[in-house]
Amino acid sequence: MQKEKILLRKEKYFHTSIQEVETMEFKENNEEEVRDKSANNKGIQAIRKALEKADKEMKNVALELCQWEDGYHWHQGKIWIPNNKGIRTNLIQ
Repeated sequence: MQKEKILLRKEKYFHTSIQEVETMEFKENNEEEVRDKSANNKGIQAIRKALEKADKEMKNVALELCQWEDGYHWHQGKIWIPNNKGIRTNLIQ
């Protein structure tokens, strides 16, 4: 049974403009929370290590579609959100 994954577009959730000043603090908190939860997620860290070692294959993961950038696991241009109910709820509110 495969776990559900949620991916977010970087440009939508982690960049702010002058018009979005009121939401800047909220987004920065989410950005930090995603980074912290990712750092403590065994699956995401295993993918990060495989990418750093330049592995070509990993069981159940298409490494060629993954990147590790700015402390985030990226999959097909979207940030991989750890399976954490609290952070997922905050992101969609």
